[in-house]
Amino acid sequence: MTSLYDAAIVPAIRAIKSELTILAKAEEWTATNGNGVTVADLLGARIYEDMYPASIQIVITAVFALKGAELLTGRTSEPVGFRDRNFEECRALLADSLKTLEGVKPEEVNGKEDDVVAFAVGKRAGKAQAKECDTVYVHRYLVPTLYFHLTTLYDILRMKGVPLGKLDFLTHYLDAVDLSPPL
Repeated sequence: MTSLYDAAIVPAIRAIKSELTILAKAEEWTATNGNGVTVADLLGARIYEDMYPASIQIVITAVFALKGAELLTGRTSEPVGFRDRNFEECRALLADSLKTLEGVKPEEVNGKEDDVVAFAVGKRAGKAQAKECDTVYVHRYLVPTLYFHLTTLYDILRMKGVPLGKLDFLTHYLDAVDLSPPL
């Protein structure tokens, strides 16, 4: 059976690493052949006018990853602040979030599967409470939210022309898989 740490913290770490990888590729593309598109253009882009821009997708991923770790460990972390950020600030936010998440020990999380967890569900929905931390909060809310915002960031950057592929998204999820061509 998968531990709570493996179900919650590991996917959060992988989502943050994936966003760092995708951002690095976007930065490289704008510097070499982005046809005048800047990283600021990419971070301000949105799929549709009523959606958050790429920079906020990054912030939301970091906020949820950190809040998940906070709820599961009982640690408190510095508030991230829900605001647009420039490229350097986005990269720093992700790097700081990754450092925090990598500092979480499995024993701080495992064994709390049956804990009751209170959490916010969107700005309109108010507060929710999960009676079973593992199945409700982690599997039905935390992890899908991380994937949603990572995917939305990927989609925004692809829409703007950044040459991303499936492996750019999955690289950190497939770290135990040999991706070399067969002999």
